[in-house]
Amino acid sequence: MFNCESLDGLDVHKDEKLQHNFDWKPSPVRLVHPPEPPVRTMDVDRLGWTSLMTPRRNLIRWLAVFAAMLIIPSFGGRAEAANLSAALTYVPADAMAVGTVDVSKLQRLPLYKKLQQRFYAEEPEAKKEVDELRQATGFDPFRDIRGLVVALGPDFEQDDDQFVVIAEARVNEQRMIAYMKKKGATPQLRNDAQIGRWYEIAGGDAALAFRGPHVIFGGVKTFKAAMAKKGASPKIKALLSPYLVKDLGFAALVPSKMKKDARREMAELGDIETVRGGGSLQNGLDLELLAGFNSATSASRLATIANQFLDRARQSPEISSTGLGKYANKLQLNAIGKDIKASIKLTRTEVDELVKLVETLL
Repeated sequence: MFNCESLDGLDVHKDEKLQHNFDWKPSPVRLVHPPEPPVRTMDVDRLGWTSLMTPRRNLIRWLAVFAAMLIIPSFGGRAEAANLSAALTYVPADAMAVGTVDVSKLQRLPLYKKLQQRFYAEEPEAKKEVDELRQATGFDPFRDIRGLVVALGPDFEQDDDQFVVIAEARVNEQRMIAYMKKKGATPQLRNDAQIGRWYEIAGGDAALAFRGPHVIFGGVKTFKAAMAKKGASPKIKALLSPYLVKDLGFAALVPSKMKKDARREMAELGDIETVRGGGSLQNGLDLELLAGFNSATSASRLATIANQFLDRARQSPEISSTGLGKYANKLQLNAIGKDIKASIKLTRTEVDELVKLVETLL
């Protein structure tokens, strides 16, 4: 496998200012399965859809479920386009990061039918749960979700209840609440003079609301900020704007604490201000990610270092032996003014080949 010691001898070692940052002896890296996260003991219902309505600090589970919704769409016809701009009106003004997914576009991809079949083969109980949900509420998450927006609050690192998910999906409120109660959840109806009708769930740690074509869920504090409908900050809007017509989009303002910690590793890293990116999966893979810095000097220096590592990786016999070298050559990384831009483009055939290769390696 790839041995990081093959990276010794980079030109950056000649730079006395950065010498200390590379004065280390890396150990070999192998492709292995990541360790499984610990699983809390839950009853059967909580391992199903009811878990979405239960305990706090559950953002990872929510994102995993929504990821499944993207991976296992319905293929019963051409989906209507998502209106991400409308969903973005619910993003809190102080959100530090926002991600968007146009599910309607992803639902058209042939690759996902294969993933759907594989998912149901590996998770036979999932189909039963989806069938039960559809029969009870008329809502099929794999068919009826058009778009998703996820926003993180300014202190998400310290408090992971600071998140909100906005799903563009028409759901019958009464039938959904009845289903939640049947599965053991205890949604409590609340009426607020400022934000209107909503439900307190998870013992008061989370909240849920139905607004026309949108379902809004999140930690209470961030949820209430979302329901005020002030919209994202101008900076987040500007960063995200180019990607609203894409399948995927992301924009973030780097927190000061993260920048401070990065500066301890390397002064240039502490200059990072923003991260943005996105792309399309319609004709293969066309993705880009940009990191914005305070100065062009920092961007240029870090891009040079990153490209030196990337070049060594491309030339590594270990990487070539895995078959990944072909795809490493497709990755481009450049400094453009104060930005570092990483991008990759693959054809549909190359994506299919890469998926099979990764399956073989893992």
